Amino acid sequence: MSTTSSEQAKAQQADVDPFRYGWRYVKREHADGRVEFEQVPLTLRDVLHPEEGDFIMQTIQHHEICEYLFAVFRARVASDPHALVASDLRIAWDVPGLKAHGPDVCVIFDVQMKPDWSTFDVGEEGTRPALIVEVTSPDTRVNDVVAKVEHYDLAGVPFYIIVDIVERRGQPKIRLIGYQQIDGFYQPLPADARGWLWLEPVRLWLGVNGDGVACYDEHSKRIGDYVELDQQLSEAEQRAQQAAQQAEAERLAREAALQQAEAERQARAQAQHEAQEAAQQAEAERLARAQAQQQAQQAAQQAEAERQARAQAQHEAQEAAQQAEAERLAREAALQQAEAERQARAQAQQQAQQAAQQAEAERLAREVAERRAADVEARLQALEAQIRKLQAE
Repeated sequence: MSTTSSEQAKAQQADVDPFRYGWRYVKREHADGRVEFEQVPLTLRDVLHPEEGDFIMQTIQHHEICEYLFAVFRARVASDPHALVASDLRIAWDVPGLKAHGPDVCVIFDVQMKPDWSTFDVGEEGTRPALIVEVTSPDTRVNDVVAKVEHYDLAGVPFYIIVDIVERRGQPKIRLIGYQQIDGFYQPLPADARGWLWLEPVRLWLGVNGDGVACYDEHSKRIGDYVELDQQLSEAEQRAQQAAQQAEAERLAREAALQQAEAERQARAQAQHEAQEAAQQAEAERLARAQAQQQAQQAAQQAEAERQARAQAQHEAQEAAQQAEAERLAREAALQQAEAERQARAQAQQQAQQAAQQAEAERLAREVAERRAADVEARLQALEAQIRKLQAE
């Protein structure tokens, strides 16, 4: 493919700023042994086939898009230890006559080792990029949309995507161009109704988003760039920190509530213990009062028994005294009676003597008197016996 006349004109304008594409340092050895490194401006062809150490000028928009795609692709294949995502890595091809390229972003699978390459040699590594993305710049656009289409097709790259930044009415616009190898040749990669391209190697949709591009997963969820992700992460971390602070506050509140509940439980336990001790003390006092009342009742009963015993003793003493008095009176009466009877006997004897003196004349009277005297004698003996008995008592 050949360049257009406008692109050739732009290339000719490079003489105005010889370093507009970039530069490389070339070692110069002088005859006197001095070694110098000369800063040599790059040409458009040098940008197409870079050497190690070349510094190629890029716009900020170009850099931001490449940085975004590199980060998203790298995150997408992070679980595959044999997948490599590279940016500005020099690729040496195994196609005779095809010089190396330095694609903006490429994805390579089946990489066995990952040294710090300055050049990735497809022939030596035994694998080639499955996906290459180039982001155009105004001065080097011809390389991406013309030359590299032919070169990457020849190199056997399955998917080649161009993020084409073109100027329309003084404003940069972005369009997506895609190629897929089918039967050994590049065919245009069709976009869906949204204008998105499906990047099969990384299982992502790629679409235009304002003045940049955006990747979308299988569910059409947009994947933010590093700044967005960092902001989202920062916001997530802030939310997590707030949640953690809230959780900590809730934990402290729960601990305080638990401590308060424990203090209340201990206070209730202490109150219950004190109530139990007070109840036990009250019960002890009640038992002591009951025991004192019982002892007082027993003492009262004993005092009453003693009073009754004393009354009984007094009564018995009174009865004994009364009985003794009665016995004394009886003894006195008996003595009086005995004395009367003695006197009667003496009188009877006197009368008997008088009667005896009358002897015969008063036989009948004497017999009566004798009988009466006998009776008196018997009574007298009985009284004497009773007197002796009383005296014996």
